[in-house]
Amino acid sequence: MSRFTSRDQRHACLTSLMLVFTTQLDAKSLAYKYHAPDGSVILSDSLLGLPFVLVEQNLHTNYADFSMKGTVAKPMKESIALRRVNFLSAVDAAVKKHEIDAALIHAIIEAESAYQPEAVARTGAIGLMQLMPGTAARFNVSDSNNPIQNVMGGAEYLKYLLGYYKNNLKLAVAAYNAGEGAVDKYGKTIPPYRETQKYVKRVFSLYRRNLTAKSLTSNSLKISMN
Repeated sequence: MSRFTSRDQRHACLTSLMLVFTTQLDAKSLAYKYHAPDGSVILSDSLLGLPFVLVEQNLHTNYADFSMKGTVAKPMKESIALRRVNFLSAVDAAVKKHEIDAALIHAIIEAESAYQPEAVARTGAIGLMQLMPGTAARFNVSDSNNPIQNVMGGAEYLKYLLGYYKNNLKLAVAAYNAGEGAVDKYGKTIPPYRETQKYVKRVFSLYRRNLTAKSLTSNSLKISMN
């Protein structure tokens, strides 16, 4: 009979896996720590995009030490539904001004930042609707960190894209992610970029959900859908 118990075997197995993972990280010499939308901490040897928020990256030879270090940002304790409530009035104002569907704006915000107004992407995109500096300037947004300005500018950009693509929602959403140049380059089709194709599917899934969500029903939403 083996002297190892099942608990010992599990421990040995986990230790082996940790050694393999640590070796992989050591080979690359760079480790990343993220906060996920549910507040959990994600450790990776790869760069991840939103909704994962990078809180630390460094060279490490001991991955276990790295995983135990304190984070530099507070984990998100609120659910997306609770955070959404904080920005209903900002979305309503954008809906009234630009006559665009609130359900769509909410879908873009959730896909882009998970309702985190402080979100900053490694590409330089900022805020709830992840406006690039050029896009912010184009639509007269002087402070992308201001939720009201950010949503107003993002909604105006969406309205422009819908007009440009003759109300083809999929192309407008694809362009919001990849830019008009990329969509036009591929003959006004969704570009063959994995990120953009996944993004369009996610936004449409959120949009369909939002259309029937009572929590998003407001006077502005009703007006925009008539």
